[in-house]
Amino acid sequence: MRNTNAMRMTLTWDGKEYQCLADMAACMRIEERVVLHVLADRVIRGASSVPSSHACWVLYCLLERAGAPATADDVYEAAKGGLVNDETFKTVLTWLIGEVYGRPDNDIEASAPKKPSPRRRPLPKRKGKSAAAK
Repeated sequence: MRNTNAMRMTLTWDGKEYQCLADMAACMRIEERVVLHVLADRVIRGASSVPSSHACWVLYCLLERAGAPATADDVYEAAKGGLVNDETFKTVLTWLIGEVYGRPDNDIEASAPKKPSPRRRPLPKRKGKSAAAK
């Protein structure tokens, strides 16, 4: 599996490569069963928080849109049989969320000006002896 450009991902299914797009049709098909912003939140938390049925559905929808002769059950059975590994799902989910919501620009985060910490005025000095000095 490899990214070919910012909009396509090449997936191999049954020995043949398919060019997958995160276009409106694919996203609408995915959202029939999986809400994308919930998926994005789960992807950010880590692959273990994404239900396998959701990951299989996403992969199936992308393959279907690309013209692969796969069913949702085929993808699920392939995942259960170890033919689709966790790294593939992680890559696909991360790619999809990046295509839909954009990718964070590390340069922007690194160059953002830091807010100065508030300065505290010194406490006024008290006349006389303090309680600690007694």
